[in-house]
Amino acid sequence: MNKTVPLVPTRDSGLTETKAYLTHLLDSGETVTVRTLIGFWGYRGRGKNIVEVINRDLVQMRLAVEPPLDSVPLDFELSLTTIPSDVRIQAAEEQPEDHLLPLSRINSATHALKADQPPGDRGYVVLGASVAEAVTVMMRQDFSQLPVVESQAQRTVIGVFSWESFAHAGLRGIAPRIVDDALAPVTTVDLHSDLFASIAPVADKGHVVVTYRGVLAGIVTASDLTLEFEDLTLPFLAVGRCERELKRVAASVFAEPLAAEGKALEEMTFGNLQHLYRRHWNKLGWALSKDDFILWLDATRRLRNAVAHFDDRDQDRSADVEAVHRLTLWLNGVKTAELDEVQEATKAN
Repeated sequence: MNKTVPLVPTRDSGLTETKAYLTHLLDSGETVTVRTLIGFWGYRGRGKNIVEVINRDLVQMRLAVEPPLDSVPLDFELSLTTIPSDVRIQAAEEQPEDHLLPLSRINSATHALKADQPPGDRGYVVLGASVAEAVTVMMRQDFSQLPVVESQAQRTVIGVFSWESFAHAGLRGIAPRIVDDALAPVTTVDLHSDLFASIAPVADKGHVVVTYRGVLAGIVTASDLTLEFEDLTLPFLAVGRCERELKRVAASVFAEPLAAEGKALEEMTFGNLQHLYRRHWNKLGWALSKDDFILWLDATRRLRNAVAHFDDRDQDRSADVEAVHRLTLWLNGVKTAELDEVQEATKAN
């Protein structure tokens, strides 16, 4: 007799209903993507608090996912496992050290954890693989190096095969046939280690090999770090430019209100600026909707707060950053001479 499939959980489901569905997936041998799993709790991204809530609930259900839901991209397939009743749950102090920016936020750091990849897409080779195989993978994927693991079943990192190690073998009079003949030693870093702590080894070697629970997780190169820091810094730079333009305009138009504020303009937070513009809007003389402009400022303030705390790495902020660029462009177009005219007209009235 066929079992009734439990209902798909929603944010309104209790732990009992959610556990029933997850257990059904486990018993059926099915995986679940990170995106789908967090959706059962009504979430679309993975801020730190969200991950803690879901992990705590999973522990209460005596369930776990592999790899950790905060260590892989949103569309990564997670495997469900049960936590036996005789297994003690890790105490909080035994959990991996929590970092504001873990290395796991970079996609390439978890590339090797993906299951069922064709050999050429795995980003690594096994011990005993031919140099021809390694070179083909490197050329196909534009890699400068490949981690070498013990075997497909036991992915313990043995070393790295690279263009450099291949050339060095040739200089020693060796004509490498298999990657074992041209291995370079490797120092690995844990998937949950601090992103900033990896800058020095990447600068030294050009890459770091990343492991998760002792097996290969991926590799992070200098270009990966560059792209990550570009993503991190772009919103900061956009909000910073916008804030400078807001202060420039305020310095010209809000001279009297600023004197009464008891706080220097350079000391004002973005929230202070938002309130300043709201309270003294009429001094600007702009043919814009006050409410919409203040909402524009508020969206910029929220973006600033989100990026300041590196919150919710999964959210696409490109539209928010573009909105900030448009606001900055508008403010930049308000020239000093125009502001002086506004100020003189305000005094005359």
